Amino acid sequence: MGLMNKKKLWRNKKLLNQKYRIEKIPTCKIAEEFNCSRSTVRNWIHKFGIPIVKKQPKGKDSPFWKGGKWISSDGRVWIRCDNHPRTKNGYVVEHTLIIEKHLGRYLTPEERVHHKNCIKIDNRLENLFLCKNMSEHAIIHNSLIKIGYNWAIKMTQQGKIIFDEETKTYKEVMAGND
Repeated sequence: MGLMNKKKLWRNKKLLNQKYRIEKIPTCKIAEEFNCSRSTVRNWIHKFGIPIVKKQPKGKDSPFWKGGKWISSDGRVWIRCDNHPRTKNGYVVEHTLIIEKHLGRYLTPEERVHHKNCIKIDNRLENLFLCKNMSEHAIIHNSLIKIGYNWAIKMTQQGKIIFDEETKTYKEVMAGND
């Protein structure tokens, strides 16, 4: 056991009250600091009769706040934006916000944003293409499937295949004469 466990800081009522009630540090963070489990911290809070904090701070006041930006498991960047028509639990995908800022309006419910280089985290305006509906977006993705989706994505990311906005399909980049 480490040195911190031998001290058993969670048994110090004054210290535990200071961290939990006054500094409003969540039990999981106290447990990390005291090198014990969250349940140990909660049990001692109960034993000491320290009033339970029912609601931890949210948003910018939360100790877990990371600036209102996170990346989902599918690679999309989400931005905190409470008062937006497309908000999902207070967040909107970044590519939507970038296109909307460029257009000077909200996207319609039908419109979709396509990443030309197939890298969902790459939200530069020049990499985004506005599709009028889900059907148009599906046609674009089907053009990748026709040539082998995974291979096409790899070639797109290497710049060997590019998205043609006029035809809304992907095409090979022709090597120039050097």
